[in-house]
Amino acid sequence: MKQFAPILLLLLSCATAPVAPPDAGALKQFLAACGSDIEKAKRVIIDNDLVKILTHLQAMDNGGKKYYLLERETITALIRSVTEGAYSDFILVNRSGTVVYTMNNNDLFARNVVSGLKNTVLNACYENRKIRPYIGRTSLLPGDRLYTIPFSSSVSGANTMPGIFVLVVDISKIQGIIGSRSFIIDSEGMYAVTRDRSKINSRFPDFDKINDAAPAEETPVRFTNSRGGAGWCQILRYGNLSWIIVTE
Repeated sequence: MKQFAPILLLLLSCATAPVAPPDAGALKQFLAACGSDIEKAKRVIIDNDLVKILTHLQAMDNGGKKYYLLERETITALIRSVTEGAYSDFILVNRSGTVVYTMNNNDLFARNVVSGLKNTVLNACYENRKIRPYIGRTSLLPGDRLYTIPFSSSVSGANTMPGIFVLVVDISKIQGIIGSRSFIIDSEGMYAVTRDRSKINSRFPDFDKINDAAPAEETPVRFTNSRGGAGWCQILRYGNLSWIIVTE
């Protein structure tokens, strides 16, 4: 029995290890990098007049993909050459709301975010195009199996056709930054990032207890959950985004 004592002690120490407070610094750096990538990608789009060219190619093929597919790899390479992060998709929307380019999601191509995609987060990106960048809610885009978050911004420049550019971020990338014991809820208490995907956009049951703790920005605050356990919460704000990182 004695030979198992060290192992038992190790297991007990791991099981009762105190929860460390969340660190919003790394996540803020990631969000800032996404914002920087949007601006660099927009420069490429403007310099190459991509919104106008892709809109013209789509019109030539009556909304089809014939000419677009010839340009897709080249455009993807151009955008990737100036962006730092690994994104699950790039999306370009013209001024009328039609998707004229996606890196991966064929289900979105040639659809209109104002009409055909009205109930998706891409419509919110279009409606909030004056916010730079606009960060949308966590969602499943049509044709996609991954929960993602869009970072979008309007694209405009001298003598170019205006549009909207969207960087799409897989939430597993954000989960990797905050760690396996943490999750994120939005300002209304809805799960935005969590390992349990079934909880996405459902209400965190202890949101009222976090409100009672009233965390201040950049300051982790302890709270007691409904099970009597202790946790940490910290507000993170970036652009239009207001998140609470919770660690239990």
